Amino acid sequence: MIDEDSFVIPESWRAVLRPRRGGVPGPQIEPDAEAVALARQMIEEARPRIDAVLAHPGSERSIAEAAGLHLGGVPDPLGAAAVTVLVCRQAAAGLDEDIWRLSADAWVTEHGLPFAAEAFAAAGGLRAWSAGEPETLRFLTPSDGPFYLYWHGRQVAADRIRALLAAAGDAKHREAVERLAGHRRTPQQRIIVSFLAPDRQDWVDECCADPPPDDDELRRLLWCSLGRADQVAALGHLGWSECRLPVLATLAEGIGPAIAPVLADYLDRAPGVGPNRSAALEVLAALPTDEAFELLLERTAQKQVHRALMEAARRFPVRTLRLLGPRAADDDSAAELVDTLLHERPDLVDAALPHLPREARQAVEASRARRERVPDASAEELPSFLVDPPWLRRRREARPPVVDGLTVPGDCAVVWAPGEREEWLTSSGTGLDLDDDRPRPEEIEELLAGRMPEDAGPTLLLRCSRELMGPVLREYVPPETKIWGYADWTRSIVARYETDALPLALAVARLNSTRFTGVLLPFRHAEVARLMADRLSRGRAARQMAAGWFARHGTRAVPPLVPAALGRPGRERRDAEAALRLLASQHGADEVTRAAGTHGRAAAEAVAVLLAADPLEVLPARPPKIGAWADPADLPQVLLRDRRRALPDTAVRHLVTMLAMSKPDAPYAGVPLVKELCDPESLAEFGWALFRRWEGSDAAPGDEWALTQLSWTGDDRVVRRLPAVIRPWPDLGLRRLAVLGLDVLADIGTPEALARLHAIGHRLRFGEAKAPAREKARELAETLGLTPEQVADRLTPDLGLDADGTVTLDYGARRFVMGFDDRLTPYVEDEQGRRRKALPKPAAKDDPERAAAAKQRFAELRKGARDLVAEQLARLENAMLTGRRWTPEEFDGLLVRHPLLRHLARRLLWTSEAPDGASTAFRIAEDGTFADVDDETFTPPEGAHIALAHPARLGASLKAWLETFEDYQIIQPFPQLTRPVHTLAETGRATGVVELLRGRHVPRGREELLTRRGWRYDGREDGRFALPPTSGGHYVIVDLDTLVIGHIDLTAHPVHGPRPGFGPLDPTTLSELVTDLLKASTPA
Repeated sequence: MIDEDSFVIPESWRAVLRPRRGGVPGPQIEPDAEAVALARQMIEEARPRIDAVLAHPGSERSIAEAAGLHLGGVPDPLGAAAVTVLVCRQAAAGLDEDIWRLSADAWVTEHGLPFAAEAFAAAGGLRAWSAGEPETLRFLTPSDGPFYLYWHGRQVAADRIRALLAAAGDAKHREAVERLAGHRRTPQQRIIVSFLAPDRQDWVDECCADPPPDDDELRRLLWCSLGRADQVAALGHLGWSECRLPVLATLAEGIGPAIAPVLADYLDRAPGVGPNRSAALEVLAALPTDEAFELLLERTAQKQVHRALMEAARRFPVRTLRLLGPRAADDDSAAELVDTLLHERPDLVDAALPHLPREARQAVEASRARRERVPDASAEELPSFLVDPPWLRRRREARPPVVDGLTVPGDCAVVWAPGEREEWLTSSGTGLDLDDDRPRPEEIEELLAGRMPEDAGPTLLLRCSRELMGPVLREYVPPETKIWGYADWTRSIVARYETDALPLALAVARLNSTRFTGVLLPFRHAEVARLMADRLSRGRAARQMAAGWFARHGTRAVPPLVPAALGRPGRERRDAEAALRLLASQHGADEVTRAAGTHGRAAAEAVAVLLAADPLEVLPARPPKIGAWADPADLPQVLLRDRRRALPDTAVRHLVTMLAMSKPDAPYAGVPLVKELCDPESLAEFGWALFRRWEGSDAAPGDEWALTQLSWTGDDRVVRRLPAVIRPWPDLGLRRLAVLGLDVLADIGTPEALARLHAIGHRLRFGEAKAPAREKARELAETLGLTPEQVADRLTPDLGLDADGTVTLDYGARRFVMGFDDRLTPYVEDEQGRRRKALPKPAAKDDPERAAAAKQRFAELRKGARDLVAEQLARLENAMLTGRRWTPEEFDGLLVRHPLLRHLARRLLWTSEAPDGASTAFRIAEDGTFADVDDETFTPPEGAHIALAHPARLGASLKAWLETFEDYQIIQPFPQLTRPVHTLAETGRATGVVELLRGRHVPRGREELLTRRGWRYDGREDGRFALPPTSGGHYVIVDLDTLVIGHIDLTAHPVHGPRPGFGPLDPTTLSELVTDLLKASTPA
């Protein structure tokens, strides 16, 4: 039978344990045989000053007399204590500990242990005072300040005397305790005496009744004196200086596993790293209780806890498997611990299995079956770099080909993707001020001189013709302090000026390696090629952007790269080489070599040599050193694709070396080959285990590759695990590492990674890493080709509901199904099918814990659904107003089948917009099928898009739909079919004068009603106006004093000032615009 319930003090603690009588023996103490002689020598050397202090009238007479007796040969404990205190005062700094150790040993040897204990206790009440020369000696009083000022060096003597008293015979121990009883005059002495004789728990209780408030030394002594769990409350929290292994080991030996909550409290209050935290975790991991193990589990995300959990698992395999076996299927942390035990100590698992409950045993056996080891692959089944890697062979360094004198081509061209230029023309920023069509000459002078306001420069460029400003723009780069003002307008400016705008586009792109690099996509120019080659090694988002540029320009990008690729060694050459290899992988080495021929035959031959080099031979100067924590024997197997063979340990070591050689933005060439060779799931498990072993070894800074390798080995399971591990890092001063972890999530790049980054940036507590998480989520969304609204769709939580929108709540004896009706009002249904609004009170046969958990889950779901509905209703209404569209697949997966949103979707009217422009309105029927206005089944045609219907687009069918919704008693979640519809005659469209708005204005203070609806407000001296977002490349503007409408056409160049009327505004936007102004305005 495996005993995991008895607390056994680890052997390693005994060297620091402060033993108590009848308890676990501590270190063996033997008094120094030379202590008496050495102590007398110290006293003689200090004798003149000792005599002066004792003779001083300011010294306490009783102390001086006792010291005189002792010095005269009459043993006196108080006198011995006084002499040692004075010797310490005369000794050189740093010798206190030696003096007290020798004095204690001399007292024991010469006068016996009871004398030594009494002398040490007496010393706790003395103070040597140096108000003048010579010093004085007197008794301590409560007003004498912190005790630590008088404790220097004494702990070693206290430990030796306590250990000797714990091991002493009964008579000697009884005599010592009797003598100690006379030295409990002050609170300090009472605690010292309790430390020396902790078996006198009545004395300890007295100290606990009046604990020292802020004195670390006294608190440490008292912690080491406790012998019962109920005494802990008197001392409250463990302080930082108290959380040391000698104190914790002694406390654990005194009160046993009851120390667990005290340690957990310390871990929560002291999240940093260091020996004190390690000591707390070491002791907590040694406690043989479920409570202690669960306290560790609850803190899995905290620093250093993972290693402590592993130690606890190895020490208590039965408890680990019993508690975690059933959780392993759903809890990653539990699965990891069980898997580690199965891998590292199968013998412990075999021994523990017979002692497990049936459910836990079956779960562990299932886990073991999943981890059944497979045979190693033979050398013939593996690529050569995993058998005989190049870094283990002596190799002759090949000199890279260098061709001097090559000229960088200076031509510039613009290549547009279909429809791209038209889209860029209408891309916009803020601060548009186009009252005056014709630019004034002085404005151009102000621009070139750098005196123009930051937001006025883009407007000037929009108002000027290319003929006028093109030559200026070729030489113009905004001042560094004003370049940000151009960032949001650069696409529009590039679309108008094309090659003339290259200097501006380059300046903006350099502001941010990912956010603005896209403004350079159309340009083919040497400087752009160099920058894009650099971006290939700047993180996932930048790499994606650069790869898109090279894909667009193909082998025409080769000539600008060749001079750098064949130049002198350095970063620029490495970037250019990498870019040429990328192009060769897409178009073939021959095509790249042929394109390089524009620089001559020598350049073409050198490029051919460069491309022919084996990328597996591109190695660092020295192979990395791998720590013992990465031993393949302690890691899961990496299976080949067929899962019938695995990489042998030697190949795994080579794989680890490859991962260590890789940089976050440039993996070693063998890494992608290993990903093709190996089973993705097992590779991800291997990578995660490798990371956790590094993290558990205190995350050595030089081995951060163990984190970044997850970018290549990780999958969605890693994505779900990683945030919990890195979450505490910012609070521990590890912000850089936390951001590196966010980079890993972005590099894995799956929709699940996007969801986690979004949660970190917007919902989870993640300290200083929240802002970087939001930025990386935005970059990843762009990489995945998702708009912000598409991202929000995919991040809509399902609240843990089943596919049918319900969840089972378990009371133990009874079960209830919770669901939501069409109005998203929650209900519960019992096993007889009876519905009620809320869960009933638990009955006598119900399990109290399960019932409480069920009621809490019900409350969480009710609140979660309420918050979710409020957020999604706002999103859906905005989607109707903006004409947002979904593909049929998105519509089905994200709305129709969503366990909660489907209730909202069924209460709204939708339209299917076919590729030929035909539009059909439909609703979602009760069975999930679609029905048109005649209640006939409707299937959207191939290539159609789905949108929310706006009544302004329904025409004559609006009345029929109103009747249909009324017949089916469908109550809409927000005004849709009943929404006011405003239409205008051609005259009103052309003039911008709306009869309903005539005589009205928007008074100051009510503009917020417009800005909340998405309008942009700009207060100007000559009249306020608001600008809603562009629609079809047009700004609609309104003078808030007259409510006369105008518009600006961004598709034109140059862009003219406001023109009267609405322009080509769609019916939905026009109707909502009038509605907004009616709500915000009042009669003039």
